[in-house]
Amino acid sequence: MNTETAADKRDDQMTSTEAVNGDEVASAVLEDVAKLVGDTRDSHGDAIENQRHIATAWTWYLRGKGVLSSSQEIETVDVPRMMELLKLSRAVIGQSELDHDRDVTGYGGIATACQFVEDDDFTEDDLFITDS
Repeated sequence: MNTETAADKRDDQMTSTEAVNGDEVASAVLEDVAKLVGDTRDSHGDAIENQRHIATAWTWYLRGKGVLSSSQEIETVDVPRMMELLKLSRAVIGQSELDHDRDVTGYGGIATACQFVEDDDFTEDDLFITDS
């Protein structure tokens, strides 16, 4: 099992004469985020089911505040997209932390999953852009 982290790869590259390879670092971060989203130790439960519950709660809250009419609702895919906006806002306003960008990446994956599962217009061919 390879336990080398993105930081290890960066440090190895920086001590050599080669420049840091941005593509490799980005790929390593994406792999790490994929592990976090798919982690069986995750206490949040299934990502799509969780977004559905949050959408229902936000709809209830916003209807109660008079922001949404009884015929309007927050869709499942709206939840991770709004969470991306929250994380982007924190990145702009707050302290610079890599965690915000990792979270945006994870929420992007969850938004894609929500849209794929809940929208019959998408096929598995739409879900993947590279051959496995």
